Formats: sequence, structure tokens, C-alpha cells
Amino acid sequence: MTESTHFSKSSQPLWQMIAITVAVELGIIALTFMLSDSQAGAELKNTMQAVKQKMGLPFLAVVVCLAAPVGEELIFRLALPAVLEKVTKSRALAVGISSGLWGVGHAGRPINAALISLSGVNYSLLRYRSGSLWPTIGLHIVNNTLAFTALVLGGVL
Repeated sequence: MTESTHFSKSSQPLWQMIAITVAVELGIIALTFMLSDSQAGAELKNTMQAVKQKMGLPFLAVVVCLAAPVGEELIFRLALPAVLEKVTKSRALAVGISSGLWGVGHAGRPINAALISLSGVNYSLLRYRSGSLWPTIGLHIVNNTLAFTALVLGGVL
């Protein structure tokens, strides 16, 4: 398939695009957990506990489950790729750079950054093929909310 086929609006039904994205995402999440960096996880846990202590659990929930997904999708799936595509003249390269930066910002070890970057490419494919940012925002909110809930129910937060 050509670059334009991968990163252009598709006639495929939205539910199928979301199902494929979720399936790929689950595989990436599983690999990330199998190869997780306990040091990076401990640092994230400490940061989240400090914010919870200072600002409260409801504030932390809004930041993690709503503000971060919306902000990250606006930056890494909309604004940054648009600028990079104009500069590089390549949507695929723009998505790769933006997703790579997103992955590095989320991970402690290179393998984790690579896997999270793949997640960014996965979200970007959904964004371009659906023609909308809303599906990626929705999935990102669901992802973060499930992870946050697991941390709360597991007694980590």
C-alpha cells in the first residue's frame, strides 16, 4: 500500500477501524507490560502519588483521564503532524516523528518508548483513516481511565 492509502480517509466503517485499533493497542499494551521498566514505573507512581497528595484524587483523575488524552491528541495527532507534514512533505514521516516524540515522553527505556511510539502510529492511522480526531480522543480517554482505575483499585493511588 502506498503512503496515501495508509494515511488517508477510508470508506471502511468507523466501528471496524476502532476495533482494529483496539486490537492492535491491546497487543502493544501487553508487550509494554511484559517489557516494563520497574524504575520508570516507580517514578510515575511517585509523581502521581505526590499530585494526589497535594491536589486530591479527583483532580488527578481529571488530569490523567481527560486533560492529558485531549491535550496529547491535539498536540501529537493534530498540530505537530500538520506542521511536520508541511516541513517534510511526507505524512508518514510526520506521523513517525510525532509518534516517536510521544513515545519518548511516555517511557523510561528505549523498548518502552518504541512500543508506545507504535501506539502513537496506531492512533494516527485511526485519526487519518476516520477523518476525525474524536475517535482517537475517545480511545485515549478510555485507555487512561482504565489504567487509572486499575491503579486506584489496586491500591497504588
